[in-house]
Amino acid sequence: MEVIYDKERTVRRIRTSIITFSGLEDLLAEKDVGRIRAEMKRRLPKLVPRFKDDGFSEENEWRFVIQKENDFEHVKFRDADGVLVPYLEVAVPVGKRLPIKRVTVGPGKNQELTMRSVQLFLEAKGYEKVPVDPSAVPYRS
Repeated sequence: MEVIYDKERTVRRIRTSIITFSGLEDLLAEKDVGRIRAEMKRRLPKLVPRFKDDGFSEENEWRFVIQKENDFEHVKFRDADGVLVPYLEVAVPVGKRLPIKRVTVGPGKNQELTMRSVQLFLEAKGYEKVPVDPSAVPYRS
């Protein structure tokens, strides 16, 4: 999915999505506040991956998003600087490749090392000609 960085476009997309997202317009006509609240709580998290602060707009990011409700059986966890991060493994069929055209490495204390590691990883997976660039966003520790 395309990531939206522009704040005005983000607000417009959220407003439109809230009203039209999976028949919410019909739900609002019911005036059942409890049901509306429950549906909003269920649906709004699906919109979150679409938006990012405009400071990152140079990345021109697209995201591959998989959202499953209560699929705890397949959730795995990894450590990221002392924080547990949940993730789902996604299998790419044998002989198929993801359409990776460029990788931008975000700001961090070891950005150069991370860039080299990502480049080696991509090459090991058969993506020899994919550029790996540093983000222009400054690192704040």
